[in-house]
Amino acid sequence: NEGGGEGAPVNLPTPAFVGVSALYEVQTENSGIQSVELTEGGQYIITKAPSSTYQVIRKKGLLRSTPTMRVVEDDNLISGTYTKVSNVEYDLEGYGKLKVNVFEDDGKFATITLLPIDGGSIAVDVMAKTPVSNSNMTANLCRTWIPESLEEKEWENGVLVWHAVYDYATKQVSVKVGIDGDRIEEDWLEKVIFSKAGTYICFYDDDTFEKNCWGWEDETAGLLSYWYDDVVSGMPDSAPEVVPTPMEKNSGEEDFDVVYLSFYDNKMEGVEHWKDSWDDVVYEGSYAYVLRSAN
Repeated sequence: NEGGGEGAPVNLPTPAFVGVSALYEVQTENSGIQSVELTEGGQYIITKAPSSTYQVIRKKGLLRSTPTMRVVEDDNLISGTYTKVSNVEYDLEGYGKLKVNVFEDDGKFATITLLPIDGGSIAVDVMAKTPVSNSNMTANLCRTWIPESLEEKEWENGVLVWHAVYDYATKQVSVKVGIDGDRIEEDWLEKVIFSKAGTYICFYDDDTFEKNCWGWEDETAGLLSYWYDDVVSGMPDSAPEVVPTPMEKNSGEEDFDVVYLSFYDNKMEGVEHWKDSWDDVVYEGSYAYVLRSAN
């Protein structure tokens, strides 16, 4: 077991595309493309260069949501599955093709051409982003995950006002305590993908998805920091040099948060706490996630 949790030994298979996975940052100006990422589990993510901003809902918690002001370019992200046709050609579901023109000495792409389904071509120079790490913990994390359950608790001035368990397979909510009224889960999470390049993307059942960033704060303890993507939300794509404590991070005064992760069998558990205050009321909450590997 890794990450400080209890449970059976880790039994996570190696994802199919570990050898080709990378986030490629586009070096060519005025291409309209910010980056192209091929993830370990077979998902591609194309991030277009932002040209205008819109209001969007920020996700609260690693896998949760709450209405908060953020900015994002409309239709900024394109994502789907990809397949490897050859060493120099990849089919990108719903988008078209990616062809490799030049490789670096380490085997990563140097120059690529994107061929959208609707015609035309976009030839760009790219540079592979340095992985967060190549450790066992990172290898365990970086894959496609299917959510199984979430236990959510919230307190107001120390009084438990909400306690519920969410079953993602049945899309049912079992309410243990509901003092502040019923809640409806409108957008159920369907899968989440973490990559070694430091990105993760959540996919919801209303066909929406959101890309964010992650890094290890204390890898030995399984403590992961996450924040919001610079292209999508205007936040920095790396954590600040001065790292706040976990409570400071989740106090609502910082733009990134922390979650404790552990792995067992083919599953991942995450535990997250937050605290905030408003009008002399202290709000606290916790999330406990269980996800299983799809790879």
